Amino acid sequence: MSRWKNISEMRPEAVPDELETSVNGLKEAEIRKRLNIYGPNEIRFKKPMPLLRFLKQFQSLLVYVLLVVGIFTAFIGEWIDTLVIAGVVVLNSTVGFIQEGKASEAIEALQKFTESKSTVIRDGEKVRIPSRFLVPGDIIITGGGEISPADIRILESKNLLVDESALTGESLPVEKDADPLTDEDIEEGEFRNILFSGTLIMKGRAMGAVISTGSETELGRIAETVQKVEVKTPLLKKIDEFSRTIAITVIILATLNFTAALTFGYDAVFSFLTSTSLAVAAIPEGLPAVLTVTLALAVRAMAERNAIVRNLPSVETLGSVTVICSDKTGTLTRNEMTVKCIYTGGILYEVEGTGYDPEGKIKREGADITENPGPLNDILTCALNCNNASVEDGVLHGDPTEGALVVAAHKGGIRTPKGRLDEIPFDSSRKYMAVLTEDGTIYAKGAPERIIEMCSQEAGEEKNVEIDRESLMEIFHQITARGLRVLAFAEKPHDGDKIHDHDLQDMVFLGFQGMMDPPRPEAVDAVSRCKSAGIRIIMITGDHAGTAQAVSQELGIETGRVMTGPEISSMEDDELRESLEDCNVFARAAPEHKYRITEILRENGEIVAMTGDGVNDAPALKIADIGISMGSGTEVAKESSDMVLADDNFATIVAAVSEGRNVYERIRRIIYYVLPTSGGQALIILLSFLLSPLIPTFSSSLPLLPLQILWINMFDGIFLALPLVAEASEESVLERPPRNPEAGIVDSAFIRKVGLVSASMALSGISVFYMAISAGLDVVGARTATFTTVILVHVFYLLTARSLDESVLRIPQKNPWVLYGIFITVAITLLIVYLPDLELIFRTGPFPAAWWALIIPFSLTGLMAIEIEKYIMRRWKHE
Repeated sequence: MSRWKNISEMRPEAVPDELETSVNGLKEAEIRKRLNIYGPNEIRFKKPMPLLRFLKQFQSLLVYVLLVVGIFTAFIGEWIDTLVIAGVVVLNSTVGFIQEGKASEAIEALQKFTESKSTVIRDGEKVRIPSRFLVPGDIIITGGGEISPADIRILESKNLLVDESALTGESLPVEKDADPLTDEDIEEGEFRNILFSGTLIMKGRAMGAVISTGSETELGRIAETVQKVEVKTPLLKKIDEFSRTIAITVIILATLNFTAALTFGYDAVFSFLTSTSLAVAAIPEGLPAVLTVTLALAVRAMAERNAIVRNLPSVETLGSVTVICSDKTGTLTRNEMTVKCIYTGGILYEVEGTGYDPEGKIKREGADITENPGPLNDILTCALNCNNASVEDGVLHGDPTEGALVVAAHKGGIRTPKGRLDEIPFDSSRKYMAVLTEDGTIYAKGAPERIIEMCSQEAGEEKNVEIDRESLMEIFHQITARGLRVLAFAEKPHDGDKIHDHDLQDMVFLGFQGMMDPPRPEAVDAVSRCKSAGIRIIMITGDHAGTAQAVSQELGIETGRVMTGPEISSMEDDELRESLEDCNVFARAAPEHKYRITEILRENGEIVAMTGDGVNDAPALKIADIGISMGSGTEVAKESSDMVLADDNFATIVAAVSEGRNVYERIRRIIYYVLPTSGGQALIILLSFLLSPLIPTFSSSLPLLPLQILWINMFDGIFLALPLVAEASEESVLERPPRNPEAGIVDSAFIRKVGLVSASMALSGISVFYMAISAGLDVVGARTATFTTVILVHVFYLLTARSLDESVLRIPQKNPWVLYGIFITVAITLLIVYLPDLELIFRTGPFPAAWWALIIPFSLTGLMAIEIEKYIMRRWKHE
């Protein structure tokens, strides 16, 4: 950090010259020039070399088994088998290599979608740009809730407090300002006038000049030594363990099979061929690739629905959510605030109009007012000046609440704010904002209880009078009972050009403005769908109890009673735990209350999704099972979350939960399809070996060769299992209770179904092979008939495997990829059977056409077995 010594010792006004810029910012030509010199403001991690990524694909137990088989076939002179096995291994690794590359590209694309933006001054204009386009010399404006996008020398600041723990590990926040540093400060490493990239601005505001970007920042230099770590989701870990268990079990069985064969006096080559065939048949080769595609498509589907997944485990966790704790404003409501009433000088005024259109009148007792009375003029002036938003031609720039106040002032004929000397920014702890204008007036706005306690007088119809706090609170509750959000306003004269918190005493209370933020129509439907899905909705808002209750009733949230933040603070954990059993609406809640609610719900065994958009929401987002930040929220909230709502819409959360449940169902369907196809082939080999002492047909010939089994498994995974990924989402998925995240993938019903299909396939394959040999076909013809039968069992079974419960006749035919996969599978199988060149490779040969009459009925056994099982289980459940 010593490289910033010179610029840290300069006075703020000298810094722009040093960086060859000005407080009016850089011009377009200079920006392009510097962007070419310094590059984008991004920290680029070193990616592994493509060759190393490709070789990594060979690190698999499956590949090791195949390589052993390949070496053995080469040893006994079966070169075609060796080449095909080598080709399959290379093909499998190539597919994995390509998929990994596409996954990385998809993640990078999503990161760009959620990229941060910065407010800069360029060519004298204040503009908001993606942070990656920042260059050294840019003049940047930042404040509470934002993460510093670059290393910045502070030029001006107000109440600036920064969390540098991301860089230094120091847990306590640091005060920052624009003052030049001394040699002593620099020796101690205290760069108080520099905002370092990646550090969090907790409160206050600052203007500064960018001094370094991208990898040249302090954070960038540290990041050069960091490599990304691959994270596997809990579900994928379970699948990995499951696959590993299968592989180890198969290797043990194959070893025992080989040992037993030698013991019974079988030829060593035949014994090894049988054992390796058993191993190749039982391992589901295509499963990992299909599951990777499933999760990747789920992430893309969520992104298309405005839910940007930042943390892959959240895809599957979403399907288990039992409680959604949601903010009100902007998530359950439109966040299109409109002032509907103004109380000032003892009079309640009604305001016409909606949204940010300035058309509309202010009325008193139903009649238009021709001239603003003094108190009304004062409260509108206060609201316009204590404000950082602007509205031009009905378009809002800034916070929706402040925009509503601007529009109300415009309706009252007040359009031009005064010049500003100083500001105390709003934050959630102080609950107010204050400004000092050039005419020596302090204007303040904020939570009614905070503003009222600052005041000693209130505006009367003719003159200021002593404040009646009790009466004002009654009026405030009357307004909130209408479902309106209420802010209070105050003013006082002030000498000097700076203001501090202690100056906000003995103020004059100007009145209230009540704003309406209507519920989103889609949120009402989403709440209803959550009830059907067994998901509890808890609304947590900073608004008052009356407003919260009115809005929750409109949304259909079961209210019961409304609990406030102060009540939560006064409760022990056990008391709050008991209250959470029947309370679904929390008002005047602070971020620390969100944290406690989340913590206790999780202790009670709930799977909690929590929304948030502010700096102080980060702890609650972190502790929740699913932290959900708003696209319009602060950068720190996004960094702490698992998912970002690009549209800030509650309905998007419900859509993501639905997608999460469907992902799990798709994965179960895929495993439900793949396992019997592998298990059935393994049983064919095992049964042929066990029957060999009794039936001479099986003592010298296998029904399927390792090469044929390998082809079936790989081809099946691509053209039959993969189409299941595109299966339509089940409409009933949100009509079931949430699944237990600890529940295994495989249950008794699953084992029953897999066992039935595996046994059906094995019996069909063994029967066709035995009947073909008995009828006088040679071994090649008999194997070809068996090979064809097994593939067709897969094809017919796929039709019913698309649903775990519904009959094949009732499954909607909305997935054309299944039909395409079946057509390609059948066409290529016919080529393998009848095309001489392929017959040479796959050791197949044509069989008499009459045999199709036997093969097709035997191919239906898997389909029929599962259809009968489904029918029996449906009847049993019904009874």
